Amino acid sequence: MPEGRVYAERCKMDGWLRAATDEPDGSWQLVSRKFDGAVHRIWSHALPSLWQGAARDAPDYVFLIPAQTRVVERNGESWVRPYPVLACFECRSLVQSMVLLQPEGPQFYCNAYTDLRVDDEHKTISFVDMDLDVFVDREGKIELLDRGEFALHARRHSYPIELCRQIEIDIKKTIKDVKQRRGAFSLLT
Repeated sequence: MPEGRVYAERCKMDGWLRAATDEPDGSWQLVSRKFDGAVHRIWSHALPSLWQGAARDAPDYVFLIPAQTRVVERNGESWVRPYPVLACFECRSLVQSMVLLQPEGPQFYCNAYTDLRVDDEHKTISFVDMDLDVFVDREGKIELLDRGEFALHARRHSYPIELCRQIEIDIKKTIKDVKQRRGAFSLLT
């Protein structure tokens, strides 16, 4: 059986969908903002989920974004993905991972972020997107994205120096985690 097929079967068996949908009225909204407070992106439907991997790899918060969930951009345009996504947040890191659960195997889009807010009453998770991203393909190849945008916005919005340093440290840690298949990256084959 091809690796992608094995992965897809594993995802089904691990029960992310079941674990996420067992909770009545469990839909949350994920809201990404920019440093100036402007809304960047909204995921309209996310379900709290249990981490299905090793406990030592478990993020603090895991949300399943079902396939075909509408994502609305700052300019009002919207799009959907044909596959589910896991949104993983760790309180001890300024890098958040979106695990793209594609049939051929997972890919990861990791966002540097700050100011994570969990609002249980309104069922909203919000965070500030800090413009620096890491993309990891299904083979584990790493690509650092948007460094220029990060530098530009750091100057324009006067990002605190300590915040920039911590983001750089956490980006390096994320890259190390990818290489060692730790955390969400334990899903890589």
